[in-house]
Amino acid sequence: MKLPVVLAGPFLRRTESDQVNIWIACSEEFEISAELFLINADNREYSYKPVYIHTFVKSVPLGDKLIANLIKLTPGSGTFPLDRLLGYNLRFTKTRVSFDMGSLGLLTPGAKDSLVYGHLKYPSFYITERKDCRLLYGSCRKLHGKGDDALAGADLLLQDHCLNLEERPEALFLMGDQIYADDVAGPVMPFITKFGETLTGRKENLVKIEPRLGRDPYKTALDGIYGRQRIASDLCKFSSRNSSNHLLRFGEYASMYLLAFNPDIWRLAEREGFLASFEEWMKRNPVLSSGKNTHTIKRAYDKQLKELRKFAASLPHVRRVMANIPSYMIFDDHDITDDWNITSQWRQDVWHSPLGRHVISNGLTAYWAFQGWGNHPDSFDDTFTDMISSHLSSKNEKKESRLNWETSMWSFDRWTYTAPTYPPAVFLDTRTQRSFPGKDRTMNLEGPQLINELGWLQAKYALLECGWNAGDPLIVVSSVPFYGIGLFDSAMKKAAFPLMLARIPVQTTFDMDSWKYNGKGYESFHKWIIDIDPAYCLILSGDAHYAYMATSVALYLDGDKKTLYQLTSSPLKNITLTGITSELVKAALQINLNKNGARRFIRDKTKTYHVELDHDFSHETVAKELIDYHTLEDGSIMETENNLGFIMISPDKMEASIVKFNRKTIDSRKFTK
Repeated sequence: MKLPVVLAGPFLRRTESDQVNIWIACSEEFEISAELFLINADNREYSYKPVYIHTFVKSVPLGDKLIANLIKLTPGSGTFPLDRLLGYNLRFTKTRVSFDMGSLGLLTPGAKDSLVYGHLKYPSFYITERKDCRLLYGSCRKLHGKGDDALAGADLLLQDHCLNLEERPEALFLMGDQIYADDVAGPVMPFITKFGETLTGRKENLVKIEPRLGRDPYKTALDGIYGRQRIASDLCKFSSRNSSNHLLRFGEYASMYLLAFNPDIWRLAEREGFLASFEEWMKRNPVLSSGKNTHTIKRAYDKQLKELRKFAASLPHVRRVMANIPSYMIFDDHDITDDWNITSQWRQDVWHSPLGRHVISNGLTAYWAFQGWGNHPDSFDDTFTDMISSHLSSKNEKKESRLNWETSMWSFDRWTYTAPTYPPAVFLDTRTQRSFPGKDRTMNLEGPQLINELGWLQAKYALLECGWNAGDPLIVVSSVPFYGIGLFDSAMKKAAFPLMLARIPVQTTFDMDSWKYNGKGYESFHKWIIDIDPAYCLILSGDAHYAYMATSVALYLDGDKKTLYQLTSSPLKNITLTGITSELVKAALQINLNKNGARRFIRDKTKTYHVELDHDFSHETVAKELIDYHTLEDGSIMETENNLGFIMISPDKMEASIVKFNRKTIDSRKFTK
């Protein structure tokens, strides 16, 4: 299998006045150097003045044919030029061969794989320290999800404003489910398995970890398609109901990330004879491992293949976006597995399952390599990166060494970080820093506390470290919305209660691990807000598979008042509410809103942390909130089609909109603070 030189990237990552980080994955080890240019564009006359920089490259081998590289640029003196258009190029050298991105066909204006906008020679960006910003944000991007990829649509925004720094977005926030490790399409699974072996140089021996994989029914299912559901549930102790192709090996997670961001990988799959029609696949695989009837499998296979081809066609746009705007990312459950750490029992069961513990460790390692590393590189020292590289390069790893790696990944607690925007954005780790009820309550409507006390201290410290001060505005990025839509919450609780009485585990059935299902966790957030005392707080979220905007005015017992804005944009590519269902849901929400008006909540401080409506303050009350949902241009309060959030913030104004793309931009009605 002949691999392209560049497997993914370049991605523009953490970018500020004294450092620019560029991430790129290659199939070979190279000496990589960078060039930076100050671009002047007057009346279509472009000039490129070299900027004197220092270049530092950290390369981490993740396999025989997979090298992750983080290139850090620092200014030769002072700071980088601010509020000026900058361009960059990368050069790759090995022995006597040297070439740049232009030699790879990535810098030709108008070409299909070009990373440049308009007539520029290089991918571009800008750095600002103004008291304003323009941000794009979104989540939930499934390869075979329904509809067009809204992340590809961001290419239109950058193209329209590539030279206008007053309008050009300065950062992209990806807020979870950048891949779906549990919900993988059948047509791409054979390639993922084979490609993963090529990247890593080995077929990860899972039988050594879980001997039952060497016996049927698991042995036959392991490397087929649509056959891993029982492996995931029986041997990993996962709870996903869509895990018939669950990623297991590190190479498979890596393959999925490369497919998510590079069109060249799809062309490779086509050249190698993968992505076949169902009939061709059946000829090669006459024995189905899943036990489903052929008609059912064919229907799923054909539907998924159609969406996969649509996804692949949009990837040149996604690749250009990622090369031209700094991106900041955080995980949610599907990046690892559905329901990840949803209850203490879930976590214990998976930890004590050798295969489950190993798969979670693979997922976290891949998250670090493809997402986490570039967010805040200083969070990961050489000891951490060397540990990962040593583990992945070992061909005959001993059990003790593997357990050390697994323990390190499970216990790592520095995923929370801040992004250098204005206002600063703190990205919360709501998956690995949870705390749970005192005893396991699988049959209880109470969910986990998404951030434990140490997590809140770390978030506060991260803000103080980046120079944020009390009285400044603040952005909080929480993959799960803090303020959901009340009618949905009430309906879910009503449906869950009788199932709980019937001893059905409602947490995994209804995905009940949101802020709203743990009153103590809800209170801890408000206490944190009181403690750090921002001027106002923007909460950016995804996960919901619909977009909406809400404002909460929270009045606290001590008389303090805070305004919190919940801005949710989801999904990028995974429409779940369609057609008449979507319209009925929107109508029901509007009727409920018209009937009840703004929602008034009391958060009280009793042992149960109960939530009441329209209740007077008492000595036990923590906060009273008035929550208002903003209507969009079509009169509804939610958008169910694939979408991307856009927000503009300045000292005296904030405008937010939900953006859909159908080869043109469609904005919702903006609301202004």
